[in-house]
Amino acid sequence: MPKIMLCEQRVQACALLLKSLSMRLNQHISHESISLDEERRLVKEIKTLEKTRPRVSSKAAKQAKMQDIVVERDAIQDQVKIIIHGLKEGKAARSKIKVLGDKAMGVESCYELAQAAYSTSCCTRSSTWRPSSMGSSSMITWTT
Repeated sequence: MPKIMLCEQRVQACALLLKSLSMRLNQHISHESISLDEERRLVKEIKTLEKTRPRVSSKAAKQAKMQDIVVERDAIQDQVKIIIHGLKEGKAARSKIKVLGDKAMGVESCYELAQAAYSTSCCTRSSTWRPSSMGSSSMITWTT
């Protein structure tokens, strides 16, 4: 809404400028003692100004609208820059996450290997380590 108001204000300012110029020339004709040729010239200039008023207003409106469009375009470009910066940061974060994920998979595979080695050593140890069948439970013998 403020942009529309600015546009209207610019058009009104141009219209007021033309009106004040026309009024000044009319006042000059009526209050000054001027020659007939000068008066005719001023009347012709006033008529020309009155004829150009719609074109001037139209052109002022177009210029104001173009200025508003430029402001909007600049705002959109700023937003695009912010979005691109966010995308780059996201890409860098995903890259770091991938590296950390690869490291985690490496640690997990090392853990699985260690777990398998531990399980193997426990199975081997339990199969070779049996209590003695001699009656005394405190006596343990190693079999090879």
